[in-house]
Amino acid sequence: MSWQTYVDQNLVALGQMKQAAILGLDGSCWAASPGFVIPEAEGVDLVSALAEPSTATHGALKVSGYPYPVVQITNTFAHGLKKAAPGQSQGPSAPVAGLCVAKSTRALVVGLYDDTATAGSKAALVVEGVRDFLVSIGY
Repeated sequence: MSWQTYVDQNLVALGQMKQAAILGLDGSCWAASPGFVIPEAEGVDLVSALAEPSTATHGALKVSGYPYPVVQITNTFAHGLKKAAPGQSQGPSAPVAGLCVAKSTRALVVGLYDDTATAGSKAALVVEGVRDFLVSIGY
């Protein structure tokens, strides 16, 4: 199975994420959803944030030029959440966009979702599931 197939069938097709990618730990993109571009420098920054979670705790993770304030971060998983922009609907039903990143031995699995915080927990399970599979096959 190709890396693109993992992105298309094991991440996006499940309906929990609107875009996804698999990156090498050098920041290079192995596969991504159409139109989802993560510059190599942002990939390197994600790897660095996971390597030193304490430095990213009060910051934001940047993907495709958009910052996602950190909600949770460990050495193997990060979750960023972006609330509605000023001028948009606010409150519990406000639009939400989120980022989930899971690190395997040799790759990062990145997923973007929108909708509600509940979608975030489902997206996290999918991203971590693909990461766990990659670890099981040596990636």
